[in-house]
Amino acid sequence: GDEMEIQYEDSLVKMIRVIKNAFAYNDLNLRIIKDGPYFHFRDEMISKEMIAYFEGGFISHLILMNMASTLYHVVDDSLLAGENDVSGDTIRVDFEEGSIKRIQVQGGALGEFYPEGKNTRIDTTIFYGGEYIDYHIDEQLTLLSQGAFMEYQDTRLSAGEILVNWETNILDAILTNEEYPTVQTKGEAPMKGNSMVFDLVAKHGRIVKGRTSIDQGFYNGKEVFRDDPNVFHVQRSKYTSCDLDNPHFYLGSRKMKMLPRDRVIAKPLWLHIYDMPII
Repeated sequence: GDEMEIQYEDSLVKMIRVIKNAFAYNDLNLRIIKDGPYFHFRDEMISKEMIAYFEGGFISHLILMNMASTLYHVVDDSLLAGENDVSGDTIRVDFEEGSIKRIQVQGGALGEFYPEGKNTRIDTTIFYGGEYIDYHIDEQLTLLSQGAFMEYQDTRLSAGEILVNWETNILDAILTNEEYPTVQTKGEAPMKGNSMVFDLVAKHGRIVKGRTSIDQGFYNGKEVFRDDPNVFHVQRSKYTSCDLDNPHFYLGSRKMKMLPRDRVIAKPLWLHIYDMPII
């Protein structure tokens, strides 16, 4: 950086503070193809100000402040799985004997994951964000919270909290602070519920107490399963044109299949009308 302060303890570096235009990097040798040659890659960390702490001769954690960003290479047994680019107001990187173990991003966090060929089951770039992002590298877990979202292809997933397991590629979305788990395909009405589990590879999902509006009508059910971007299966479903949480009337069915802009298939089907006062 432009200016640096170094503190020692018993002749060992204890802390390094980079005050202006801070930059740090970590060099890697990785394969792109299994059993292929190694290539050089570099993890990069950039911010206005940076503080690095050391313990026993090793860096223990690194704090990036003001316009912070990191480019981190995701590795699976020396094989490059992809690149993860993230930015935010503050980033903390925790190390263990020189290896990155955890990355926490706070304040307007935004990220992009670029998969490397066929080295991962994810087949498209993923955009994501939230006020807080927490990566646990060894466990292959990512937590997004406070306005959390994830976008890929034409699908957007959002919730108060999102937890992604990158080993299984399963996403769990949780209702917090009135931010309902929601899934929306471009050009279609959003489907929301109390909780959601979604497979990022198969693009299938399950929503508990799901609700959506299509063609001026409202559909909801105990569980909603999505097996295609535009096909929903609803268990114990209701359809109504009444927008109340407890509608005055609805058509009910144990099973319903919804094909937006096409048709709805339900069986068996019944009509339920609540008692209403006579005016």
